Amino acid sequence: MLGEGGQGRVYLARDPHLGRQVAIKVIAIDSGFEDLLDEARIVARLRHPNIVTLFDAGEQDGEPYLVFEYVEGVTLFQEIAKGDPLPVTRAVSIALQILDGLACAHHQNIIHRDIKPANIMMDGEGVPRIMDFGIAQSMAAPRAVAELVGSPLYMAPEYVSRKVSGPQSDLFSLGMVLYVMLTGKHPVGGESVEEILKSIATRQVPPPSSSNPSVDEKLDNIVMKALAIDPANRYLDAATLITELKAYGAPAVVREEGKQSTLEFLLRRMRLKSDFPALSQAISAVNKMAVSDKESISGLSNVILRDFSLTNKLIKLVNAATYGQFGGSISTVSRAVVILGFDTVRSVAITLMLFEHLQNKSQALMLRDEIISTFFSGVLARELAPHGAIRDTEEAVICAMFYNLGKLLTAFYFSEEAAEIGKLAEKMDEDDAAASVLGITYEELGVGVAQSWHFPERIISSMRKMGKEKIRKPDSEYGRLRVLTNLSNELRQVAQHGQPEEKVQKLQELAMRYQAALSVSEKTLGRAMEASLKKFMIETGILGLNCRDSLFLNRVNQWSGSRKEKVSVEETFQKTIRADADTGKLDSSTLLAAGIQDITNVLIEEYDLNDLLRMVLETIYRSMDFSRVLLCIKDIKQNVMAGRFGFGNNIEEIAKRFRFPLSGQSDVFLLALEQGLDVFISDIDAENIRGRIPTWYRTSIDAKSFILFPIIVDKKPLGMLYADRVEANRLKIDAKELALMKTMRNQAVLAIKQKL
Repeated sequence: MLGEGGQGRVYLARDPHLGRQVAIKVIAIDSGFEDLLDEARIVARLRHPNIVTLFDAGEQDGEPYLVFEYVEGVTLFQEIAKGDPLPVTRAVSIALQILDGLACAHHQNIIHRDIKPANIMMDGEGVPRIMDFGIAQSMAAPRAVAELVGSPLYMAPEYVSRKVSGPQSDLFSLGMVLYVMLTGKHPVGGESVEEILKSIATRQVPPPSSSNPSVDEKLDNIVMKALAIDPANRYLDAATLITELKAYGAPAVVREEGKQSTLEFLLRRMRLKSDFPALSQAISAVNKMAVSDKESISGLSNVILRDFSLTNKLIKLVNAATYGQFGGSISTVSRAVVILGFDTVRSVAITLMLFEHLQNKSQALMLRDEIISTFFSGVLARELAPHGAIRDTEEAVICAMFYNLGKLLTAFYFSEEAAEIGKLAEKMDEDDAAASVLGITYEELGVGVAQSWHFPERIISSMRKMGKEKIRKPDSEYGRLRVLTNLSNELRQVAQHGQPEEKVQKLQELAMRYQAALSVSEKTLGRAMEASLKKFMIETGILGLNCRDSLFLNRVNQWSGSRKEKVSVEETFQKTIRADADTGKLDSSTLLAAGIQDITNVLIEEYDLNDLLRMVLETIYRSMDFSRVLLCIKDIKQNVMAGRFGFGNNIEEIAKRFRFPLSGQSDVFLLALEQGLDVFISDIDAENIRGRIPTWYRTSIDAKSFILFPIIVDKKPLGMLYADRVEANRLKIDAKELALMKTMRNQAVLAIKQKL
């Protein structure tokens, strides 16, 4: 006997026909020989140097067995059992070879589902071999599982929470194996299996560098992306992860290959780095919404609401500083869109997305100063927009900030090259310096990335620099945006690099150059600088940008003649904002109450019904941490209840599936509507309720717990508010929260009555 475990016993044996040693695994299963044979046929297709080959399958005295190639050596588990980290190069090499085997399996539509150190055999030459495909599954014919099988410490979050698995589940398990090799320990612990599974499904592990300082930021990013809780944020496939690991440690930029090479390298790094895939996807999604109809309000709100910090900052921003005229009454993103307009919230959201992701990833002073100076250009653009006949002020803000995108990304991804460019720029034009180091100018780099993010052409055209000659009056909105963008950034550069004694002269020169294009003068530019500094201090406080000790800000203050005492009011405001931010997430009851007050204010105004209903849904979604919330409306002609719109992951697809007839055998949905009952289901598989859960729900919706609030008008069911959690027994609602949610449902009923 070579070993024994929960799935059976493994024996060393000799094949007398071929004269070779083999490993025979006697399987302890209840599903029978035919099921085992089906799995064996799947695995038998695999032939790869990093996979232990399956030779045969059979049954002896009622016990099914599998015959494998015998690999002499130790398991990876035994190799790392002492708890010491492997050398980084060795760990990466092993991971790459395991990935090669997984790529082969995935190409054959096979997922392993139990990748762990104990299932990796290290042969006599140190080559890792994947073994034990005993619970493998075909992607071509996936099966739902009644209970979890495999090793809890290496299970993927989606398998734990929804009992579904795919190729990215194997990549998560591989990421965990790599983590253990790099640190010598597993990042997840718990006193019980339940605690371990809950932690894996809900908590992001710390980066491996927190336990092993020899792991650098590049490798941290690779591992953390493989271990993303949401599969959508992981690597798409094994081949992509292989490419990234092979590129690990490669030189940052291959300069001799020119512009396209540098741009492609940057885009590839952004796709593979753990932070930017989600950011670039979000920015792309928001920009695509800009050309769609009003229903995209839900889409925009959904993108923003996925990030709690982003949501809070946006709502704070629209309630303070520039938008303070609304008296701090905006409590939902949906309301912000209605009041401020889609384009304004879109621009502010994209700005916040960029800075939220960049400013927290590095404490490098150079990067922080680039972020601060870029944001300041946007504040200047807002201040100068009225002088340029710009209809959409917020569009001008985002144009002015993304004008600096190439330089900002270089500081983030190519810090050494950015420092070299900075030194050269003291003696030559900055774009010439960038081209000599990167093979591409900052402008070309920024425009290339903006195009990949699907930025509208009006923004991309504004990112292009204008010549040094006098600027002529533009004849289009695109032209006016470009002129304003260039002026804002040139004014910022003058303040950043100029000498105080040259202030008047530089402002005069700038005003003369732009006078024909914009109604500006030396005094106009000076006043804009002073006003922008004050507003900048307030808004950076809201965004959490730490401007203390900023070399950029000190230079601008010195150039403009501003003293720190002048911004004491703003500094006090910043402290208030920070104190508010430090308190963490507001409790659910407070958020619900704020939403109720906001909706009450709307009810006494002229309002669009869909806009108000979005506010109701968003408040419930954001306050109670539901997986999804959905509004269902009765289709009178077809006598069905159908999903309309909502918030949460994959909500558009869920809304399409959420459709059921208002007649037939009584179930929890029909009962709620017929009797006007609020229904709370903590587990759809509970003994006393499973018979009342309709088939359409079980086959279409992947949530195990939900709550229903019927919308009854004049004793007739017109709609329903639905909210769920994917996991069972995860809905925790106290009496106060329930009462507040019922109040919001009643507000929805009142709004519908007023519009009938």
